Amino acid sequence: MERPENKIKESKFNEINDENISKLVELRAKINGDKNLEDLQREAEKYLKSKDRKAFISQEGEIATGFVQIKLEETELPEGSPNIDDLTNLAHLARIAVDEGYRGKGIAKKLMQQAEEWAKEQGKHVVWLDYLATNEGAVQLYKSCGYKDLAEFTDAKKKKLRRVAAKYFNNYEHTNSRT
Repeated sequence: MERPENKIKESKFNEINDENISKLVELRAKINGDKNLEDLQREAEKYLKSKDRKAFISQEGEIATGFVQIKLEETELPEGSPNIDDLTNLAHLARIAVDEGYRGKGIAKKLMQQAEEWAKEQGKHVVWLDYLATNEGAVQLYKSCGYKDLAEFTDAKKKKLRRVAAKYFNNYEHTNSRT
């Protein structure tokens, strides 16, 4: 497959809406190899209908090239993460993916920026995520976007090493570590 030029050409970046939700579902199925489109549709609709969740999609023409999903709900950080006293200040970047043929063009960075801006608009001071420690693309992306690794843990289900990373806004920092 021929790789598109290594820059964002005519990509559009939008919130998920009734018109493009099916593109998100199709892209998730393609990237993750998921076969259950009904489950993917239900999850996408949660992001469309909830005030505490948001999803953004990138498109070149009618082709969906990437997406990001972010949540504001209080959530328990994985074991080994720093203690953040006020969990209401957190946003969880739950999922980000770019179609393989469109990687290296800045799409993921732009999607992350949109998610971060939305989180800041909602009054959040920290965006956190976790990722597979061996995913070099993720390591490079998150570092280049200003995320700092906070902890490592072994995924109980898949027995793989994962890392927790966070980006702080407005001079907000964690104060101590869990013991």
